[in-house]
Amino acid sequence: MTGDSDIDIRRRAADLVSNLGRIFGLPGLALDANHSVTLSFNDQQITLTYEQEIDGFALFALADRLPGPFGLQGLVGLMDFNAELFKEQQARVLYNETTLLVAALFRIDVWALKADALLSWIDECLVTIETIRERMWELLGADRVALAQATSDYR
Repeated sequence: MTGDSDIDIRRRAADLVSNLGRIFGLPGLALDANHSVTLSFNDQQITLTYEQEIDGFALFALADRLPGPFGLQGLVGLMDFNAELFKEQQARVLYNETTLLVAALFRIDVWALKADALLSWIDECLVTIETIRERMWELLGADRVALAQATSDYR
């Protein structure tokens, strides 16, 4: 625990989002009242959500809507993938069957991440989201055209 105040930690998270806005040419980008911000990258919409933890770290979640429900086999596969992802990147995958939302939660140190490292971190997160999407296609075991149509119905 760093001993930093809750206000300092929230301010640092807000600064990270502001820096992200500058990097992507979106001046004034800020967390909303729910500590979230939604962005679009290459036809891909993601949501960054800041959740404070007591040790001065933060979780940023990148969420994407995918077709579902996955069924038992798909959910078992998702849990296996979740364990693999956690081992590699300390990230977690969450799936909400009601909203059909898949989220990858990445834990980062809000004090250590500098503005110049933010773009690289976002790129890594987007690659992970794409990997999750590809894994979901595999878990569903259907052809991509049908799944792409199903996905567009939920967006």
